[in-house]
Amino acid sequence: RDTVMSPTHSDSSVNTCALSLCSIMANVSIYDFTVETLQGCTVPLGNYRGKVLLIVNVATF
Repeated sequence: RDTVMSPTHSDSSVNTCALSLCSIMANVSIYDFTVETLQGCTVPLGNYRGKVLLIVNVATF
């Protein structure tokens, strides 16, 4: 889903795409995202504004 690039990547179109993504994401807050609970419900992270969040990325296949 995501593309991982090394800083020495020579394909300028990929680098341009990454820069475009960075400029888009610069205006996005963690509170703009939603997550799925273990029960399958969708919860906006904005519900937790003003609270301490611990976000753990657990990747499974």
